[in-house]
Amino acid sequence: MNKRELAEVKKHFHTDDGLFTVGGVATAYINAEKKIKGCTVRNFIEIPEDEGSLLFNIAKRTLSGSIGKNLVEYAFPREQYESGGVQELLYGILKDKSLTGDYIDSLLPLTAASLHMESTYAVLVMHCTYSVISKSKDDRSLDMNDLDYNFFIVSFIPVAMPEKELIFDGEAIIKREDLILTLSDKPSDGFLFPVFSDRAPDVNSVLVYSKNAAKPNISLVTELLGCEFVRNPKSEREVFNEVLKTAVGDELDYTKIIQIDEMIASYIAENQNETELPTVDAPRIARMLSEAGVSESARAALPAAFEKAAGETPLLAVNLVSSKVNLQTEGITVSITGDSAGKLRTVNQNGRKCLIIDLDDPTVIVNGIETTV
Repeated sequence: MNKRELAEVKKHFHTDDGLFTVGGVATAYINAEKKIKGCTVRNFIEIPEDEGSLLFNIAKRTLSGSIGKNLVEYAFPREQYESGGVQELLYGILKDKSLTGDYIDSLLPLTAASLHMESTYAVLVMHCTYSVISKSKDDRSLDMNDLDYNFFIVSFIPVAMPEKELIFDGEAIIKREDLILTLSDKPSDGFLFPVFSDRAPDVNSVLVYSKNAAKPNISLVTELLGCEFVRNPKSEREVFNEVLKTAVGDELDYTKIIQIDEMIASYIAENQNETELPTVDAPRIARMLSEAGVSESARAALPAAFEKAAGETPLLAVNLVSSKVNLQTEGITVSITGDSAGKLRTVNQNGRKCLIIDLDDPTVIVNGIETTV
């Protein structure tokens, strides 16, 4: 599922869109003891407007973020297609638009047993249908395709637990058990099944959402969905750094590192309109190192270093760049944002290695107090 396909689904993900409908909605709470509480299944049109709006926004947020970062596609391994496998379970839920069958009853216990969450959380399952449209043969008008993209979104939402209260019922003080749980509209994790590929459903894969792309819930991928976890943005940058350190070593300096980051950023910008995300492999890294002035002997070690650190899988370029540059030495941390990396220079002054920061404006803020240099 690429950027364009995700954008098409999100474009029509509105309750007032004529090509989009919501069917069954299932909700439940799973407490810290992994017990399922308050499970309900309703048709979306029967849910009160305020509650329905909240649930709809939760499902929509589960499609937010970037492909390759917050949203990662996973293919099911062969064993998950067998009887009792997760793919079979999800396919059964997909066929049950009302979510009233046995498959949804099987998903919740599996979730409770498999998903590791810090505290009580809510589970939302929302079944949706997008009627796919396509261009007619004259390439000028739109025809309704005979294909409906049926899918469902599962969202996991942390729940704020209030302290248990004592209330007075007119005769005696009793312990309050019917606690009201506070539900936000920001899911921490979730997934969409099936994916939307080549403008059609693909039941062989699932799209997993992580609010914190650097810290995805691995148990969702490996234990609940039974898929093999792939590198996240943080680990991809760590792999990239390891490749550079192993192959280039002492030839890396501040200037070369900034040049390489800028080349990756330019590569991403050049491909921003492409449907597939740009990737970085050993040959591309070698070309960037050559442009940065790294010696041919150091570049010769790159293929082996890349294979050892990354295997045969290229790295997503978007995971290799950051919105800021962090420079650290003993007792000092410098954080540079935006396009200001070029304002910091390394120089050798009177035999000492120094960092120089060019200031366009002599005004600086020290410990919250504005002053001048």
